[in-house]
Amino acid sequence: MKIVYFAPIEYGHLKQRPQYIAEGLSQNHEVWYIEPTISMIGALKYKKPYKKRCYDVSPSLHVVRLDGSLTLPLRYLGMDKLNFATLFEQWQLKKIAPNADIWWMGYESWGRFISKKMPKLVYDKMDDNVLMKSNRHIKQNFRKWEQNILEQASLVFVTARKFYKDLSQIHPNVHLLPNAMDSKLSQQFEKMSKNYKKVFGYVGMIDSWFDFEAVRKIALENPDCVIELVGPCNTKEEMPGNVNYRGRVPKEEVNKWIASFDVCLYPFVKDEFLDTINPVKLYEYLYMNKPVIAVSSMETRGFMPYVHCYEGYEELLELANQELMAPFSDIHKLDEFVNSNSWHHRIEKIGRVLGEKYNESNERIWNKTRSD
Repeated sequence: MKIVYFAPIEYGHLKQRPQYIAEGLSQNHEVWYIEPTISMIGALKYKKPYKKRCYDVSPSLHVVRLDGSLTLPLRYLGMDKLNFATLFEQWQLKKIAPNADIWWMGYESWGRFISKKMPKLVYDKMDDNVLMKSNRHIKQNFRKWEQNILEQASLVFVTARKFYKDLSQIHPNVHLLPNAMDSKLSQQFEKMSKNYKKVFGYVGMIDSWFDFEAVRKIALENPDCVIELVGPCNTKEEMPGNVNYRGRVPKEEVNKWIASFDVCLYPFVKDEFLDTINPVKLYEYLYMNKPVIAVSSMETRGFMPYVHCYEGYEELLELANQELMAPFSDIHKLDEFVNSNSWHHRIEKIGRVLGEKYNESNERIWNKTRSD
């Protein structure tokens, strides 16, 4: 089968859900990974090329970015009443990947491609991008495009329980497919030397959703500890001296940092956005068998009893002052958790669902990965 995967990020970006799924599907099918088109205006703003590019990751996985010469930025696409920019992209796509069997959409903006004559459509809802966008026009466009996708999609996968609850009321075929972990990464690292009694740590993006006050309270309550914040900062607040901003680190060093933590943190602001996040970092923390303190949400509570959840700062500080044990008492229990929450396991589920829906041979086509 030929699957055209309309992605939310460049393939060469930090490896996340889109790349893992595209890579997994390509084990048995021809996959065309379509990166977001970059307009000429966007090229000037972000200093990225807008011209078409194509390359092969493997014989069955092809990466394409369409020519953005006539494309408009997201905020202006709603003004293109004749859909001229979109028609130019569609024309290119027909030349690059004709006769597709499935269109897999992982980002609302690709909903502008929806037409009556199109392949079978699968929608993978990873985030609530309407909540994440601040521009009013982009929000309106994203609502319209997502509605287009949902009306045409024969299958919907979602990362979060909230998405499952909401979309199951309006679509007959919704499947919960949480994020996962890369079980091929090393779990063995030498201990980093430390001069503190306890090291708390966080890995991931630091932005408006990050709860700086939670970190500040831990630091002040535990002056002989250190808190390591590892990841790119789009916003930063002044912190006590025992809090360190480490910035972005290479992907291969992330688990090394996690190995150096005594306790891993997931301190996010409690708002409407929180319940929509199935946090990859919790899988990463647990993969390294580290105690985890996380703000309570519909998603983090799903990780209990392996994760300690807090409702307020008082409960957070109580947990921070305890000597928390590793979540898995032996390697067999850890391996069981890792195997059932690996990307390999998620791809197997996708295969079963697609096979049942589209009447493909599960044994011959989709479950081949079991023996690989």
